[in-house]
Amino acid sequence: MMIRATCLLALLLAPRLASAESVAVLELRFTSVPTALRNQIRTQIRSTLEQDGHKVTRQTEARRALKQAAVPPGCTLGPCLARVGGTLKVDRAVVGGVSGEGTSYDITLTMLETGGGTVLAQVSQRCDVCNFKEVESAATTAARRLHKQTLVFLSTRATLKVLSRPSDADVLLDGLPAGKTPINRILTPGPHTVEVATKDHAAVTQRVHLVAGKTSTVSVTLLPRAVRPGATVTRRPRAAPDSPRWIKWVLLGSGVVVGGVGGGLLAIDGRETSDPRYVHDTRTAGATMVSLGAAVAVAATLMSLVEHLSKKPSPAPALSDAR
Repeated sequence: MMIRATCLLALLLAPRLASAESVAVLELRFTSVPTALRNQIRTQIRSTLEQDGHKVTRQTEARRALKQAAVPPGCTLGPCLARVGGTLKVDRAVVGGVSGEGTSYDITLTMLETGGGTVLAQVSQRCDVCNFKEVESAATTAARRLHKQTLVFLSTRATLKVLSRPSDADVLLDGLPAGKTPINRILTPGPHTVEVATKDHAAVTQRVHLVAGKTSTVSVTLLPRAVRPGATVTRRPRAAPDSPRWIKWVLLGSGVVVGGVGGGLLAIDGRETSDPRYVHDTRTAGATMVSLGAAVAVAATLMSLVEHLSKKPSPAPALSDAR
């Protein structure tokens, strides 16, 4: 009962779901099929998909575009198929073949999702003892069945689109590589983990809950790895520029000289001059010069100490989380 209801819902939603999808007929292989019948089969498959609402890129047009983009032929799996989808701007691709044995023909068609290579539907149709018109009718039936089975499958799956700024970022879905943004994946409904990052940008991880039959979009803005989201950069003030080295040495030498002169003046204080009637009175001048010399020497020593401390390596800029 549940399966019937799902199929009925998918058929009711068919025009709306299919109208937004673009399909490329990538590869139809023919074995023992007359050339005239091959063209009619291609036409019937394409026209049936268009009637069901798809925008179809013909096999000849697809081959020409892929050749210009240097995409190797036969790209129907994994990353190669994703490249096909990006080149042709299509969401889905049809591959298959028709083999003939006498007047009996077997038709096989497969609908693929170009983003991740998911098989959306696959049908087989046999036409026993058929003329050309009956084979064309069988091709039409196969294409219509392919469309309906695709809708039934999609009604039980969810679609996830991942966008990023900047684009071309690496994506992990549930821990597994899923390509580069933008991506479009068909996944099982339920919780999934999306991680987006580049070599120069920090990873952003989001949890998303997908709903069957619906499309969810995850859009992230990546920040450079040097700055974490919610963090502010605190820069320490730069040290004052060093004074010329000769200044502290001149000051130190001057202090020693002045202090020495002052000491000499103190030493001769009270002694007789060349005239016995007079004595040297140099106490005040000597004490002043000793004090001045000592002050200058202390200043030079402090300058040398400050310069030594300022040359120690400063710590790197600190990151503090913004609260």
